[in-house]
Amino acid sequence: MKNFKKIFGLCILFGYQLCFAADDGENFLGYWKTAQGDGIVQLRRCSSYNNGPLSALCGYIMWDIELNNTHRTLPLDCHRQVFEATKFEDGIWKNGWAFDTRKNKVYHTKLRLKDGYLYVRSFIGSEITGETEVFSRVNEVPKGCEKR
Repeated sequence: MKNFKKIFGLCILFGYQLCFAADDGENFLGYWKTAQGDGIVQLRRCSSYNNGPLSALCGYIMWDIELNNTHRTLPLDCHRQVFEATKFEDGIWKNGWAFDTRKNKVYHTKLRLKDGYLYVRSFIGSEITGETEVFSRVNEVPKGCEKR
């Protein structure tokens, strides 16, 4: 109880923001491996408009398992934008779209974090009819896309 009083006193002294900082969606930033392990996407801040403020969240392919496929006939998707969301609210990135490069389709998308994993909910129409993929955070990206 004594420690709680000290912490509470410091919060009052130094301001509410320091002790109970609002989540601004920054914890989504970084590299995420797809559920199938066939790609890595980097989530980073971006602008929804040319030269606008960095207010949205964008995702770009940074590694693709197809890099070493010598029989591949289509161009690689390195650095292709595959995600954007413009609103962060209640711990969820909303008002977003995601492009599935394998199916060549665009979906509405919401992103959530839970227990260190990224839950990507993609849907057409209603979220109820969608599917969720679970991405894992990675610290390093295999070589290959940086030259493309």
